[in-house]
Amino acid sequence: MDDATKQCPICHGSNACAVANQQSIDDCWCQQAVFPPKVMVDEKVLSLGSCVCQRCMLALAMEYDISIKRVD
Repeated sequence: MDDATKQCPICHGSNACAVANQQSIDDCWCQQAVFPPKVMVDEKVLSLGSCVCQRCMLALAMEYDISIKRVD
C-alpha cells in the first residue's frame, strides 16, 4: 500500500491503520471503535479511500452527538 493510505484524509496525519501498515485488521484500533454515521464525513473525503484517524473519528462522533456538521 502507498503512503497515502497511511494518512488520515481529514487531518492528513497518520491514521495508524494496521492494514495500511501491513498488519492484520484484527490489530487495528478501528476494530474496537464505534463510528458515527457516514453522513458526518464529506463525500470527497470518503472517496479518497484511506482510513480516518482515531482523533478525527472521535471528533466526528462528538460533533454527531451534539448535532453539528462540519462544513470545512
